[in-house]
Amino acid sequence: MSGVSFYSITYTPLQGIAESTQNGRNPTVARIINSHGDVTTPTTSTIQNALASLNTSSTTSFIANDFTSITDLSAPDAYPLSFISHILLRQHYFYFTPGSTEDCLSVKWMVHLWYFFMTDEIARQSLDPNGWVFVTPDLVARNMAAMKEITCNRLNVMDQLIS
Repeated sequence: MSGVSFYSITYTPLQGIAESTQNGRNPTVARIINSHGDVTTPTTSTIQNALASLNTSSTTSFIANDFTSITDLSAPDAYPLSFISHILLRQHYFYFTPGSTEDCLSVKWMVHLWYFFMTDEIARQSLDPNGWVFVTPDLVARNMAAMKEITCNRLNVMDQLIS
């Protein structure tokens, strides 16, 4: 066929594209038409546009088992092949069988790590050069609400960290 190019779409993180460019390679990035009708490429801003288009402002409370998707949302200049990485944490650690002090300390450190990651500006700024896009303030609020539900030995972990 004359004038037609065929492509295979492969998931490559923005970090891989950045590293290829730094190493003197010129990776080809496909321009994709999203459901809004815009031609887009994977950039920090087009992925942030996909994140910003989520209707999370109506509720910032935690919703259990909410694996929100940002794939091909009908939003202006939003890259359609964006997705959110999820981490699964238990709500209750050692609820029925008591854990040791060391067990709960591990849970506290894990929650503290994610709290730091969500709230520290320097940690957030380190994501962009590495090809990651940070979630919107609405999603941060939902993540913080979820972390406030985590317990160890029936004691709220966030309450122990903040006090």
